[in-house]
Amino acid sequence: LFGVQCDGLSQRLVFCANEKLVVVRAIHSQSVTLRVEVQAGGHCSFSYAEGDKFISLPQTFQASKGKWIGAKIGLGSLQYDENSVGGNAAAGYADFDYFRIL
Repeated sequence: LFGVQCDGLSQRLVFCANEKLVVVRAIHSQSVTLRVEVQAGGHCSFSYAEGDKFISLPQTFQASKGKWIGAKIGLGSLQYDENSVGGNAAAGYADFDYFRIL
């Protein structure tokens, strides 16, 4: 998972690996661009931009059989209920201007 986490007051860029969510940094702009580059052998690298310049994350992901097969890209929104057992997902929303695959 590589995305934006919002709590109503602030927004953060987050990366999840090995079931651990890492906050990359706070987001201060109205717009952020996320990018994943998949190289030969399934090595995936991630970057983001709040303007024109992309900044690479140190975290990478190795796509492998049983973990990730094929292209899996999606947009979604979840609102977690902290009071429920296990922090279950409830309804949520997000606004997307566009989605482009290069």
